[in-house]
Amino acid sequence: MSYPPLSATSRWRTAVLTACIGISCALTTGCSANYSGERLFWKAEQLDAPILKDVRNATPEQYAKAIQAFQLIVQKTPGTIWAPRAHLAIGSLYAVRKQYAKAREAYGLVVQNYNQQRDLSLKARLAIAKTYELEENWADAIKIYGDITDFYTWSVPGIEAPLYVARLHDQHQEPEAATAAYEHAAKLYNKLLLNAPTPALALQVKGYLVMADQRLGRWDEAAKTLEEMLEASAGGGTNRPIALITLGALYEKKLNNPKKARATYATFITEFPDHQLAKSVKAELERMGVPSEPTGAGSAAAEASSLDVQHLPSHATPPAAATP
Repeated sequence: MSYPPLSATSRWRTAVLTACIGISCALTTGCSANYSGERLFWKAEQLDAPILKDVRNATPEQYAKAIQAFQLIVQKTPGTIWAPRAHLAIGSLYAVRKQYAKAREAYGLVVQNYNQQRDLSLKARLAIAKTYELEENWADAIKIYGDITDFYTWSVPGIEAPLYVARLHDQHQEPEAATAAYEHAAKLYNKLLLNAPTPALALQVKGYLVMADQRLGRWDEAAKTLEEMLEASAGGGTNRPIALITLGALYEKKLNNPKKARATYATFITEFPDHQLAKSVKAELERMGVPSEPTGAGSAAAEASSLDVQHLPSHATPPAAATP
């Protein structure tokens, strides 16, 4: 039996229906795989949690079962978000056992096979760098931190990494390498400021630039950048109280400009009269000859010196190994 040919409209409807059926199947399969991955990940976490709670007393059998459970996720749901998370979990299990080479293999699979998942790929690179640090393999750790800045420039770890590398050299008493690293960090931050995608990121970079310039003894540059930050952050975006105290201390102790120091400390008192460091700032002003009520507090400059400009940006912490 023959059928009459389909009209153009009928052919279009048939094509659309076929496409919709295909998309529906794909979505259903994807949802099913994600659900399966999530369920398997939850089961694996039940094996993982007791190990991380008591690493010292966890048995090899516990580790083996947990790793197998996460490997099953990779095998059964390779195209889902749960697969790279499973690799990260496997890496963490190896890392807590100090099997750093195996940990890096697991983390490396995230970077290699799931680089489109940028957050997870970044976590994997950070974890790889941390394993090198734990092995005291500073050269490879520093290389990975450099890669993080190159590939994830505007992430918090990407911005922090150059300064963190310089601090690593400081910690290992390598003054020449540390100075070179601070120089590199300052140069990079100045370059980044030319193309900062948002004002908030520009403020963050300036905070790290202040740190680098202070370490290099570039007091004028540090003060100028702090002034720019304070002018730009009237509506928020930086740790304004600490920025004011630090700027006042720079004027007082490094730039021999007591007039500007007094003005900066006075601005702090006006803006933050109830801040936990307000008494110290008032005491410093009184010591500098500005009348104030007795406070019995210590020196604001000493407070700023102990705080250091490391505390200026809201995320000024060294990159740490990631957890899944």
